[in-house]
Amino acid sequence: MFLEIDRIAAAYGATPVLDGISLTVAKGELIALLGASGCGKTTLLRVLSGFHPASGGHVRLNGVDMTNLPPEKRDTALVFQSYALWPHMTVAQNVGYGLVLRKCPKAEIAAKVMEALTRVGLHGFADRMVTQLSGGQRQRVALARAIVVNPALLLLDEPLSNLDARIRHQVRHEIKALQAKLGLTAVLVTHDQEEAMIMADRIVVMRGGRIEQIGTPEDIYARPATAFVADFFGADNKIETEYRLDGADIHLTPAGGAAQSLPRDALRLPENLAPHGRLALHFRAAAVTLTAPDAAPDAAALSLPGTIRQRSYPGGTYRYAIALGDGALLVDHPVPLPEGAAVRVTLPASALLAFPLS
Repeated sequence: MFLEIDRIAAAYGATPVLDGISLTVAKGELIALLGASGCGKTTLLRVLSGFHPASGGHVRLNGVDMTNLPPEKRDTALVFQSYALWPHMTVAQNVGYGLVLRKCPKAEIAAKVMEALTRVGLHGFADRMVTQLSGGQRQRVALARAIVVNPALLLLDEPLSNLDARIRHQVRHEIKALQAKLGLTAVLVTHDQEEAMIMADRIVVMRGGRIEQIGTPEDIYARPATAFVADFFGADNKIETEYRLDGADIHLTPAGGAAQSLPRDALRLPENLAPHGRLALHFRAAAVTLTAPDAAPDAAALSLPGTIRQRSYPGGTYRYAIALGDGALLVDHPVPLPEGAAVRVTLPASALLAFPLS
C-alpha cells in the first residue's frame, strides 16, 4: 500500500489520544477521517504531517518510514483549516513559497505557480494580495500552494469549515475533481458527514482514539458496523426491544408496544445473534410512515401506536416528534398533521438497523 499507518499511538502529555490506529491507503485514493470533536482525527493528521510526534507505531509513505522525520523532510503538503496565507504577499508569492524554500529556479517557480493557479480556477489572480480575495478564493490559493510542490500525500485539515454553505458545496466538488484528475493520494479531516460522503473514496469513522469502521460511503451509510456509526450517520431514532428467534421469523416485543413477528431475512441482523435477548433498532426519520391509528398493519413492518407531540417544518417535509411509550421519535412526513393526533408508526423491516444490547 502507498500509505501505511501501523499501530500509531499518540498522546498530549499523560493523556492518550490515539490508541493503536492501523490503516492503509492506496495510491490515488482520498480517505476521510470523520468523527466528533475529540475523537483523534486531527491528531492523526498532525502525526502524518510531522507536527505531532507518535508515541508508538510507524507511518510509511511509498515504502519510506517517515515516523520520526520533521515536516520539511516529508513528501507531504498540508492545507490548513485557517488557510495560513501570508497577508503581505501576493497570490503568486504565497503559492510559490514552498518552491522558493526548495531553491527551485525562478523560471520554474513562475511556470509551476501559473499552472497551479490555472488548475484551481485562479488564472489572472497572481498579482493580487490575498487580503483582496474572498474566502473561497483564499481556500483555492491554499490548495494551489499545496499541489504546486507535487506532494506524494496531500493532507486536508477541515479545509472548508470557514466557508459559507453555498461556497462550501461548490469547493468540495472542485477539490475532489482536482484530486482525482491529478491522481493525488489525500487524507481529509472533517466532522461533516455529507462532506465525507461526497469527497471520499473511503471513510474512516473514529471514536475515542480508535477506528470504529472503515468503508465506502455506501457501506458506511447502509451497513453501519456499530450503533455509534448508525447514529452518527442519521439513524438516530432508536427503539429497544426484546427478541426471540423462531425459525425463519423473529419475534419482537418493543418497549411500549405489543409483540410482533417479522421475517428474519427482512431485517439487517448481526451475525451470530443469540437465540434471544435485547436489541436496539436504529432507523432514519425519513424511513417512517405515519398512518391512522386504525390502519391495517403491514406484515413486513414494525407497527407501533404513537401521539404527535410537536410539529415543525424544516422545508420540503414536516418533522414530527412522536411520543412512543416512555420515549420519542423524530419522523419526517409529507402531510401536515395536528399536534396531539394519535397515529400508527410504521417502520419497514428493511429500514431497521439492529444492534445487540447487553
